[in-house]
Amino acid sequence: MKVMIEATPDQIDKIILSKLSEAIQDNKADIKTYKKMKNKEPYQKEDLRNFKRTLQALEEVYDYYGGNL
Repeated sequence: MKVMIEATPDQIDKIILSKLSEAIQDNKADIKTYKKMKNKEPYQKEDLRNFKRTLQALEEVYDYYGGNL
């Protein structure tokens, strides 16, 4: 079953901003959790670095679409 939805470019941008905002908040929560960990395993240290890089990229894309952090 196909469903067609018509949306303006502004509406699409708002949807993208909303999903990016969710991803940013989730990523920040992961960073906070990992920072609280003591005696991290090497893979957890790598995960934390990756979360930080991902957060930076998400924020750049969010800014591109006109979001305000």
